[in-house]
Amino acid sequence: MISFDKKFFMIHQGKCGGSSIKKAMQSLGKQYNFDVVHCNGHLKIKEVRAIIEDYGDTPDDYLKFTIVRNPWDRTVSWYYHFLMHHQLTVPETPFEPWLIEHGIKLSFLDESCFDYCMRMENIDSDFGQLLKKLNIPHHNIDCHIHYNTGRPNTDYKGYYNEKTSEMVRQKNKDIINQFNYKFHEDIN
Repeated sequence: MISFDKKFFMIHQGKCGGSSIKKAMQSLGKQYNFDVVHCNGHLKIKEVRAIIEDYGDTPDDYLKFTIVRNPWDRTVSWYYHFLMHHQLTVPETPFEPWLIEHGIKLSFLDESCFDYCMRMENIDSDFGQLLKKLNIPHHNIDCHIHYNTGRPNTDYKGYYNEKTSEMVRQKNKDIINQFNYKFHEDIN
């Protein structure tokens, strides 16, 4: 998502609440008359930078932001997203083999690339801080987007054993340390 008028862009890391942020910013763009473009998909930083350069601007002049999520919870969300898109069911595709084959590829972008990182666990308050940085009047996120992936309303911790928890920890140790994420407790 890019706004040439407000000079910001967001890198949408999957399963972190980015669709809710995009929808809210599109609504605010209409209300306050600023552009919000390139909202489909998960563009890479170099792709967004190229679009801004093609527009004639300097990407470093833009506020760069993203949103992160507890990696263990995010991985379970990816698991159900994967099952839904591949029309599989949980008993046929247990979590641990999926994690070994597919989920271990999940990681976050280097957060040092961004001027501001929101946390999904604090999406409403962090979104308010983002709006303040962009000089946009405070608004709540009107719609938290939930995809019907069939994920039961159960705690992510039940999906893990010591081995799988450690796999996610190793793959995401930078973001875990940066944002003080813990497996056994959510930080709010």
